[in-house]
Amino acid sequence: MSGRLAAVLVVLGIASAGPSGAATLRVEAGTTYTTIIAAIAAADEGDTISVAPGEHVGNLDLGGLTLTIEGDDRSTVEIRGSGSGPAVTIGANSAIILRSLSISDGDARTGDGYGGCLSVVDSNPVIQDVRFHGCAANDGGCVSLVRSEAELTGVIVRTARPSPRALGTGDVATGADSGSRTGWS
Repeated sequence: MSGRLAAVLVVLGIASAGPSGAATLRVEAGTTYTTIIAAIAAADEGDTISVAPGEHVGNLDLGGLTLTIEGDDRSTVEIRGSGSGPAVTIGANSAIILRSLSISDGDARTGDGYGGCLSVVDSNPVIQDVRFHGCAANDGGCVSLVRSEAELTGVIVRTARPSPRALGTGDVATGADSGSRTGWS
């Protein structure tokens, strides 16, 4: 929105939705957004993407975004990666909340090799009530955190396809272990 148009709208008492007036975009057959990717493309900073039950196929790149992606229930909402690259990537300058979802079928054994289901680099997401399963990577078959800290609540990680570890941390540039894997195998 141009600065002049925004100023006119404010004078008229009409403001666009921002973080304080965030919108909810529903992903469901027969609605405006039939894919999560389409809803992400249309979302504004601070919006929530509400995902209906079903299998939603396609890798999600959430780098630089401020969003919540929330399913109705993790037992009925599946984000299934394309089988090439991480199913969900969260990059720098992101403020992401993932809630009540299952994430599967990412394969990051090529490229940087980190995080088949979820690859997080230089970000601090909140992950609540999410199940990760059926993913593969060279490091962090299901989840990889690089120079990141995630708040995890109610998370289930199922054995990944052949990978050295289901969860991993490290420094992408050097491959050096960050040492924060306490209790991970």
